Amino acid sequence: MGQRHNLEPLQVMDGSGKMAGDIPEKYRGMDRFDCRKAIIEDLTAAGLVEKIEEHAHAVGHCYRCHTVVEPYYSDQWFVRMKPLAEPALAAAVNDEVTFYPVRWKKTYIDWMENIRDWCISRQIWWGHRIPVWYCGCGELIVSEETPDRCPKCGSTALRQDDDVLDTWFSSWLWPFSTMGWPQENEFMKKFYPTDTLATAPEILFFWVARMIMAGYHFTGKLPFTDVILHGTVRDKTGRKMSKSLGNSIDPLEIISAYGTDALRFSLVMITAQGADVFLSKDTFDIGRNFANKLWNASRFFIGNIKADKLVGTIPPVDRLKAEDKWILSKLQHVINDMDATISSYRFNEACHIIYDFTWHEFCDWYVEAKKADLYQDEDERRKDDALSICGYLLASILKLLHPIMPFITEEIWSFLREKMSFDKVIDSESIMLASYPKPDTSLINEKMESDFDLLKNCITALRTIRSENNVPPDKTGTAVIIPVDKEAEAWLSSQVPTINLFAKLSETIVDTNAKKPDFAGSSVIMGNQLFLSLDGLIDKKVEIDRLTKEITRLKSMADGAKARLESESFVARAPKEVVEKEREKYQGILVNLEKTERALSGLY
Repeated sequence: MGQRHNLEPLQVMDGSGKMAGDIPEKYRGMDRFDCRKAIIEDLTAAGLVEKIEEHAHAVGHCYRCHTVVEPYYSDQWFVRMKPLAEPALAAAVNDEVTFYPVRWKKTYIDWMENIRDWCISRQIWWGHRIPVWYCGCGELIVSEETPDRCPKCGSTALRQDDDVLDTWFSSWLWPFSTMGWPQENEFMKKFYPTDTLATAPEILFFWVARMIMAGYHFTGKLPFTDVILHGTVRDKTGRKMSKSLGNSIDPLEIISAYGTDALRFSLVMITAQGADVFLSKDTFDIGRNFANKLWNASRFFIGNIKADKLVGTIPPVDRLKAEDKWILSKLQHVINDMDATISSYRFNEACHIIYDFTWHEFCDWYVEAKKADLYQDEDERRKDDALSICGYLLASILKLLHPIMPFITEEIWSFLREKMSFDKVIDSESIMLASYPKPDTSLINEKMESDFDLLKNCITALRTIRSENNVPPDKTGTAVIIPVDKEAEAWLSSQVPTINLFAKLSETIVDTNAKKPDFAGSSVIMGNQLFLSLDGLIDKKVEIDRLTKEITRLKSMADGAKARLESESFVARAPKEVVEKEREKYQGILVNLEKTERALSGLY
């Protein structure tokens, strides 16, 4: 067994990358790259090189200047981390700090349980200097204040360490250093500790864990209780967006083209908790279109209120129509669901909830249904009731949307408050100061929601029959509904005007004993049979010929797609995404084929 020796490292290179130290004179002062070439030449000339082989290997490069990054042995300063990690680890284990998504808790705990000492020395231009000074006598001075002389020999010729602190060493003080720490001022008492931190998962250890450790060590308090870890913003090809890659999107350009609220809403809506975001400019169509829809619906409603008249609060229950009870009940669920999703930081789900309610239920169904009250009904009180309910709904929508779309909601609110009397809904000049909606359980009506879902599904089915049979939009038809039971018959009979309005019908018969029309398209919704008479709406022979040709075309496409998928060479050689796309195409053709065959069979 050989004897172990503690040897001092031999320095052969200085800090600038030039050869120095106890080496042959020939190589001293040479750049390391030039020296490597010179050594190979000398070894080859001396006959000491047997062979040279090329091989691929990974060498780190600076992403800015693209030069090789090479390790250099030098003195470094470290922080002992084990004692600092113990309270920060306990905070996660005891659920004093919560991570969203929760899967990051395990990663955090793994890091803290296996923590290593932290090298805080950095050899860069900018940063906080290491607070260490050196004296020629060999004394090393660590001090918060700049020393004026050496405590050992009294010399004033002191040199501060050239290294700076790791950026994260400065950043881990952020939660309390920005509040005036180490002074215990009123600002610090009011705002520290805080509640929520939102950041990226790749710095969970570099920053989040270290802020928690610093918080406990310097203040004795956990700096925050909730940590939201969002995904990475990527382009459509999956590359991380960054200035250095040149694939980032300028938000000012998007704001100029789409609007600030469109930018905000689009980003929030597509960003699932903890998931990466794949972004392109057309993504912002979502927010722009939604803002336009909200603006137009608001303009329609506000424009129908007479200039000299204010609309008030929700009318008594006995004056509410079926669609009123339905939409008011749906709104209470939306308020509940929005509160739950925002409280758990599922912001994209909150966007989907308010988007679907505003666009599809409020605009597409309720506002369209109330047009009959506004334009056809001679009863002024019924018109006022319709406007009051629309005002309550719109004001609630604006309040729910305001945290996500602050500008358009404030603008619409400024017009709305002039048309509605101040009450518990319109309760502030600025929407920023208005009370956030709370659910009114007295307005929840589960039975009405269930009944209205049946009504909507029946209307949608009748519209689909019109579309599949190419019924011209300007033609009105007649429908027959054979209900599944007397309860369904009573409900659908009461809603015949709504069915006729939305399905563009002149007459709808709802009767359990009704007969199917001879020439009709059909559908079944929850056991209720629906028939749309096509007599007089389309030319039967022409439509049969059209559908027959379409079936032939679809079958040919299906056979071609099936043949490709059954080809071993195609499946083996084509990229996986191409094969998967072909499978999706094939399934789509089969669905369209089934619908077309069903439409054709209904014509006989």
